[in-house]
Amino acid sequence: MAKRESPRTRRDHREDRGVLEVRLGGDATGSNAVIGDSRDAIEELLARASRAQAEGRLAAAAELFRRALDRRPDFAPAWNALGVVFLGLDRPAEAAAAFGAALRLDPDHPQAAYNLARLDQVGGRPEAAAARYEALLRRHPGYGAAWHNLADILRGQGRVEEALAAARRAVEAAPDLAEAWNLLGVLLDDLDRPAEAAAAYRSALERRPGYVAAHFNLGLSLQRAGRLEEAARHYRAVLAARPGDASARFLLGSLGAADGERAPAAPAEYVRRVFDGCAARFEALLVDRLDYRTPEVLFELVRPFVAPGVRILDLGCGTGLGSERYRPLADLLVGMDLSPGMLAQAARKGTYDRLVEGDILGDWGDVGDAFDLVVCADVLVYVGELGPVVRRVHRALAPGGLWAFSVEALPDEPGAAEAPFRLCPTGRYQHRVAAVEVLCAEAGLRLEAERPATLRLEAGAPVAGWLAVFRRPGGDP
Repeated sequence: MAKRESPRTRRDHREDRGVLEVRLGGDATGSNAVIGDSRDAIEELLARASRAQAEGRLAAAAELFRRALDRRPDFAPAWNALGVVFLGLDRPAEAAAAFGAALRLDPDHPQAAYNLARLDQVGGRPEAAAARYEALLRRHPGYGAAWHNLADILRGQGRVEEALAAARRAVEAAPDLAEAWNLLGVLLDDLDRPAEAAAAYRSALERRPGYVAAHFNLGLSLQRAGRLEEAARHYRAVLAARPGDASARFLLGSLGAADGERAPAAPAEYVRRVFDGCAARFEALLVDRLDYRTPEVLFELVRPFVAPGVRILDLGCGTGLGSERYRPLADLLVGMDLSPGMLAQAARKGTYDRLVEGDILGDWGDVGDAFDLVVCADVLVYVGELGPVVRRVHRALAPGGLWAFSVEALPDEPGAAEAPFRLCPTGRYQHRVAAVEVLCAEAGLRLEAERPATLRLEAGAPVAGWLAVFRRPGGDP
């Protein structure tokens, strides 16, 4: 799992990636029509092709568009429509060629330009996509969907202020585009403007009452504001549309709702989508806004026990915030995280020998074993039942190896049940220190060092934590 941040960044707008533009329009014959091909014949082919596409008969649609283009190869809208069909058939190279043909025939064809940009965007080429959207918007500044997609790319690059400006242009140009309002809300939440964000989500829901992503995001904003009953209503709206949505059920459980799930750990899909969505700006948020110092303080606690030349596993490495401290001590430094987006940020640091995508409660992939040190900085806050993690870490340690970790401390409350952990309305788990010590002892780990610590700020208040170093006996001390 990645190093985690508070619910303000947990925004799901994965549905909001825009749509392909299929418009035909224009004159299907024109002055250069092939002799003997009537206007009616070509229009009939195009109509049949469009019907086949609408009915999901994509192979038939492609054939019909091809036949129309054999008769009229200079009709740009048909090339654009054929490109959309090729994408539906999972033939992106042919789609790109068709969109390109449309643009060669009509350099100012906005739908084809938009679709090429979308193709770059969904193909993992955000810089190329952004350049195409910007070129399109210089010609067609009122193209709301293009502004929306450009805002999404800029957010992914951590350029939140620029993304916000683009999102505002999107809702101005396309005020009925619910996706644009939702993304505007996401960006306002990124900038810690929850009241404005909530208004934007409500605008999205006014335009599309069943919009799942906007319900989810509004629930998060309300949860953060302490309006828990209202938040629960929006999570229930998500579950009404998607009964299997583990993230909504988990968050409903974090509110103490009877129909939520008091899960032993946060669902993997929830953790992944949280941190994939915020990876580009994760460090700025935690360090600059939340005074996050857990990796630094944990390193100071474990450093006296670590000699140079060791094998280190950074479990839940996130963006690699602590890696530069451990690198000089490591012969081997491996990072593992559940979030591909966080791993991509970690790779840019160049401090790890290997980075592995894996779930702390699932498959660790080819991480390996016999580590001299395993580090978990601000990772266990997304796991309640720690027993499986403790046992798996024990197996990963070499004899004499160390495990350094942090947890949020569950305060002792008079008359409260002695539960080993608690799922909080923050969506994170607190752990009772004595219970963690018992689990580690039962797994054969010996306490070497521990200390209380402030892990970060939450709504301006310090979050109390506990840092510990345990050793697997059997090696040199």
